[in-house]
Amino acid sequence: MSAFADQTGPHLFTSHCRAKGSPNNTQQTDMVRSTLRLFRGVITSFSSSLKEEEHRTERNACLNSLVKVLDRDPSIDVRGVKLILDRDFRVSATGAVHVEAKALRSAEDWERYFESSKDLGVARVRAEFVQGVRQHEDEIASKLGIASFHCSSAALSQNEVCQDLVEELVATAEGAGNAICSSTKVVVDNKHEFYINETDGTIVVPLSRSADQILDFLLSHSAEADRISLRYEKELKEISRLKSLVRSRLKVRVFTKGDGVTIHQFRQCSNRLVRMSKSLVTHTEGLNLRVGSTNKIDLHQNCIEIAWNFA
Repeated sequence: MSAFADQTGPHLFTSHCRAKGSPNNTQQTDMVRSTLRLFRGVITSFSSSLKEEEHRTERNACLNSLVKVLDRDPSIDVRGVKLILDRDFRVSATGAVHVEAKALRSAEDWERYFESSKDLGVARVRAEFVQGVRQHEDEIASKLGIASFHCSSAALSQNEVCQDLVEELVATAEGAGNAICSSTKVVVDNKHEFYINETDGTIVVPLSRSADQILDFLLSHSAEADRISLRYEKELKEISRLKSLVRSRLKVRVFTKGDGVTIHQFRQCSNRLVRMSKSLVTHTEGLNLRVGSTNKIDLHQNCIEIAWNFA
């Protein structure tokens, strides 16, 4: 079955395109990525620097040439690899393989890359390491009785230090979390000081500190973090309620909050839209709306942005 899938995956994509006629660029890219994941087990994505429309030709050439080389040589083993089309060649701390898209525009370019590069092997070793750390994270969170414990990419990049810390915490966490709030979320990062994220209440702890120091900080600051976390959760619920209400009244397809908009501003704008819904619905049905700071059409995100204090 796997041999059949390996040999027929890209051909399936070709047949699918013929059956569907001429899909647009986004649909075609999605079909290529889905086929690669289904039949060759490789997850493909684009870095933020290549997601803009101006880079469409570059990323599509790279992706389509990958299909060709895997179609040509079923022995190339990419199963389980996360491949990110980017501006350079590297392997991330979590084991994702970044490739320079403009350097891999033909099947021959990909063939040379697979023959000469050791990135896939390095990526599998790192992914295995990360999996081990993630298992320790779950164990630490369970022993402390907290919501989550997570090591950032910056922490994971320092393999030995990160491994030593999580193992130390696994050994010392048993019974230490009785006085720690159960909603506590912890992130280990390559920072110099402890701090609490003022937005969502996440406690950030330095990778360089000992398990005892981390546990002491959690014991003395989890209540403060819990208050921030509860406020944040209430805000998320309020945003969800407002989104649902506006979508229902204005019959918009998507209604979102821009990053720079506060919950207070979003609430004001949403309530005004609901009050005006009878006169607006004939103009808004089926649209993608985003509450932001200005009135504009965002072609890249395929949405209309309205200022939260629109006149």
